[in-house]
Amino acid sequence: MKRLVFTPAAWDDLTTIGLFIAEDNPERADGFVAELEAKAALIRERPLSFPERADVSPGLRPAVHGRYLLLFRDLADDARIAELGDWRGAMLAHVRGLVSQAAHDVVEAWKWRGVQGAGPGSAALNRA
Repeated sequence: MKRLVFTPAAWDDLTTIGLFIAEDNPERADGFVAELEAKAALIRERPLSFPERADVSPGLRPAVHGRYLLLFRDLADDARIAELGDWRGAMLAHVRGLVSQAAHDVVEAWKWRGVQGAGPGSAALNRA
């Protein structure tokens, strides 16, 4: 199965959306994040089932969730949530590659709450 990787800008967007919803309804925010995680899992399982929007950007695919779009690209071994093109994305990809080479059983997950010291909406690396 493909690995799903969120760009830093995508994390920022998801965190902002989740925190905005949580201001009025924390339970709904948790539910909404769970729904987005389920959509992301579907992207990972069947990325090519989402139509390509080459008219917007080559390889770009949208997954619709209500009024939101999860934009991604199916890249050889990874389905990556796409948005960021600056140095942060390149650096994060480099660091992920180093971690992957050093420890093959490490997986990346979005931990909405409960990661000590990481705050809401933080990426976390864990052993599988």
